[in-house]
Amino acid sequence: GVVNNVASTIARESDGGVYIHAGPEIGVAATKTFTSQVAVLTLMGLLFGRIHHLSSVDGL
Repeated sequence: GVVNNVASTIARESDGGVYIHAGPEIGVAATKTFTSQVAVLTLMGLLFGRIHHLSSVDGL
């Protein structure tokens, strides 16, 4: 899973993970965590696209 806290339930239950280390959230909204997860998932998508020789220019 993509998690902010390495000691979270999701991190413990999953076989592997991406730890974003965005720091503790202050307040109710998880803005830092959400933004970090979107960035990580975007980078993963770009990596997988590059691995499979896909291009956004080609209009997937």
